[in-house]
Amino acid sequence: MSKPGSTAEDRKAKRTRAFVLLIGVGLSASVVEMGALGAIDASTAVTFGGRITGVIFLASALLALAAVFAMFTYSTGTRGPSFSGAVILIGVAIAGLMNLGLLIMQIETGDYTPYLWLWISLASWSCWTLFMLRRRGVWKRIPQPKKFAAGVFLTGVLAVANFTYTQVYKPYAQPSKIELTTSFGKPSVTPDGKSVALPLHIHLANTGDVSLYIVGSLYQVTARKAHASKARTTKDWLQDIEGSQFDLQRDVDVKGYDLIQSGRIEDPGIYIDPGDSSTETKVIEIPLSGAYDVLFARSEALILRKDKVSLSSDFEYSEKYSWDENYQHSTDAPDWVDQPLKHEFIEYQAPITQNSAILKAIRGSKNLTAWWILGQPAQESQFGPYITGVIASVNDEGREPTSRENEQSSERYGLAFLTSGVAQESFGAVKKSVTG
Repeated sequence: MSKPGSTAEDRKAKRTRAFVLLIGVGLSASVVEMGALGAIDASTAVTFGGRITGVIFLASALLALAAVFAMFTYSTGTRGPSFSGAVILIGVAIAGLMNLGLLIMQIETGDYTPYLWLWISLASWSCWTLFMLRRRGVWKRIPQPKKFAAGVFLTGVLAVANFTYTQVYKPYAQPSKIELTTSFGKPSVTPDGKSVALPLHIHLANTGDVSLYIVGSLYQVTARKAHASKARTTKDWLQDIEGSQFDLQRDVDVKGYDLIQSGRIEDPGIYIDPGDSSTETKVIEIPLSGAYDVLFARSEALILRKDKVSLSSDFEYSEKYSWDENYQHSTDAPDWVDQPLKHEFIEYQAPITQNSAILKAIRGSKNLTAWWILGQPAQESQFGPYITGVIASVNDEGREPTSRENEQSSERYGLAFLTSGVAQESFGAVKKSVTG
């Protein structure tokens, strides 16, 4: 027959072992989580700041691992030396702060990944464990517990601050800068004497401090069809404004635009480093008999920051056409990309890789999709073809992004559209320069 005291001691020992087991499981899960994320980022993160963050996560994992071993001494009858409790508290607190920070960041991004439940579980476990350790008097066994708590809290805050600085502030403080210009050169007559050959100079330069992907780029030259019209009225001007014609002219009645030439400037998916530049010259041939009065030229590009994401090399070779082998339209672009005209287009798509394992766990898998729409100028528009793109979750690129999602694509990945502005040239002056 067992003594009542021994039964109470057995129950207390069982509760202690169960408590130690729960702490050990939570700490072990934290070691694996922080160690895996830290090891990947410390060795493969795109930026130096990302690698420093990886080292911090590895250091946190080592602290949590030390806390696991300290649990063995805590589970003895004497509860071990005072530093065992301190090590346990450090490991649990650091794990809690790290997971709480990851949880807050995931909530802020608005993206769902399965890791969300891991952040919630470990952050909740940490709060419960700290509460139970306080009830068991572990704090009392630590010299100067208030200073100790402040030190642990400060360590966690510094880790979160470092991650925020390297992944958010620093990229924001180094905006991408790219120069894209378009200009006409000196014209000449073609050998058959029937057309004018007009050079178009396109200059592209990365004048910033970060490397940039050229997701897509194009140039286009159009010619305006117009004839003289005497004394156009205010009513005519109002009609021009409704048709997006904001150059109000009294004696010119615009009848539309013809696309003379359009094409790609750079291969999709290439990147240009800071200081790199290129200049291309396209020769535009226009029949001298063309009934045009003004020529227009413009270049545009869609860019992506290389310090924020990595773009798969498959992007350039992922092109899909909207027409079949008989050159008949067979596929429509999403309505938000090309509505309602259903132009022909070329689509490019490839996955992007976040610049750190931590961001990948928070934001999940994303695809970059770009469309080169092969449109013709409308009656009221100077230009026809255009490029657009979106970063979205897999199989979600067909949904029109909200204005907030577009802002996030710009802030997180540096996805941005730029244009050279419009170059104009009098076609009459061009013809006169080559015919006299």
